[in-house]
Amino acid sequence: MVLDRGADLVHLSVSDVAALAGTAPSSVVRACQRLGFRGYQELKIAAARHSPAATPAPADDRDPAARALADTLSADVTADHTY
Repeated sequence: MVLDRGADLVHLSVSDVAALAGTAPSSVVRACQRLGFRGYQELKIAAARHSPAATPAPADDRDPAARALADTLSADVTADHTY
């Protein structure tokens, strides 16, 4: 279910996911924890970070500050945030 929905998880509550998966919300939370997340909210954040929509648009090369910010955000989106 998580892989099928991906970035759409941002718009779904734990109860929504449970209903779509045919299980209880507590099972969704436990599944998230088994995947290495603290809970469903942390999974939602990770899904949002790794979605194609989270990648910032290229900045105007004439503005060095905008370019630096865009490069930093892009690096953060593509970085491996496993702790």
